[in-house]
Amino acid sequence: MWRNLPFRVLVGLFLFSLCVSLLGEGTPIAEGMKTAQAMAAAEKETASPPLKESLGWFFEESSVSWEMRKSRRDLQRAVEDSLSESKEAQLVQDMNDLYQDILQNNNLTMDGRFWFQMHFEPDWGCVHQKRIGTPGDGGKWVCDPWKVEHLWSSPGYPSLETAQFDRDETGLPILPEKPCLVYSFGSANEYGFEEGVLREWPGLCEIHIFDHTVTPDPERLPEGVTFHRIGLGGVEDTEFREGGVSRLDVVMAHLGHSGRVIDLLKVDVEGAEVEALVPNLEGTGGILWPQARQVLIELHLMKDPREDEVAATRAEQGGVARLMEGFYERGYVVFHKEGNLIASPFLTAVEYSLLLLDLPKPSSAASPHSAMDRERSATGKSIEKETENRSVEL
Repeated sequence: MWRNLPFRVLVGLFLFSLCVSLLGEGTPIAEGMKTAQAMAAAEKETASPPLKESLGWFFEESSVSWEMRKSRRDLQRAVEDSLSESKEAQLVQDMNDLYQDILQNNNLTMDGRFWFQMHFEPDWGCVHQKRIGTPGDGGKWVCDPWKVEHLWSSPGYPSLETAQFDRDETGLPILPEKPCLVYSFGSANEYGFEEGVLREWPGLCEIHIFDHTVTPDPERLPEGVTFHRIGLGGVEDTEFREGGVSRLDVVMAHLGHSGRVIDLLKVDVEGAEVEALVPNLEGTGGILWPQARQVLIELHLMKDPREDEVAATRAEQGGVARLMEGFYERGYVVFHKEGNLIASPFLTAVEYSLLLLDLPKPSSAASPHSAMDRERSATGKSIEKETENRSVEL
């Protein structure tokens, strides 16, 4: 009988019977889902160092390149640690002596700018970093922005971003309509950065602007952006009063974002950043630091060189150092740094872009020389591997 049936009919019957067998309860599809979930969990546990230590961000990185990146980070941190107070003071004095005539003629001191020039240099790199926002003041450098869309369009991929959500029966995260979350503190009614985010990832990001010093202009506020007349501060204002300030964790709780990952945290609060963020970073009194994948922050030394003997006091510098060390302790690396020339010469303002990773901490015994040796070793291995691969190809 079967021989008399057309070939296409036989194929159709076979596919129909296969679908019936696969879709039933306790069938190969259900078992296959369990197997896939188990494999995904195992992959996460045995992930390569770039994947695991970047919390899913540098998924395209080779292990050799990753080791070179870490060596660079260790080298820069070792250089930072080697700057003793006496050595730093001597470097500042040398620069002041060099520019003595210019400084005296213009009633200036370069202490703050010299200090920033010596400290907290970039210790990481993002190949496809991009400036989001308008030219001039206000735009921010973002690490590999294409990965934001890639990660959210691949919800089954293990990453910091997707790990925050509950899973459905297939093991995939249950995502909100706009899974990407952007917080922007400080606006002065300028919305170039937020408009840039909307252009870069249309329909993907939930964007919140916070500024307690201005009343938003409804005609200028971009559509799809929520404005809160609340500022960032170091106090716990649970009432969320207009014109007030509150800690980052309190703001997130009020908006129902506790436990969420902030994809981009932009902070430009004109000198209040140390007081506002240090309690969260240091976890004082059980205060939590919310996970923010990228922090785009402007740091300030606010002393006016025309009125003060010293442009930036040691206390101010110590506060900024404490803030940056808090970021380091939380696992952040600096991938971009630039001075704000518009602020000069009356105050010192420097833009930093930081990325959250999960790297092993640099050795406390690290030195610039030992870090350089490790970098040379990693470079040598890379060259040897490349030569070996070419030999195999030949």
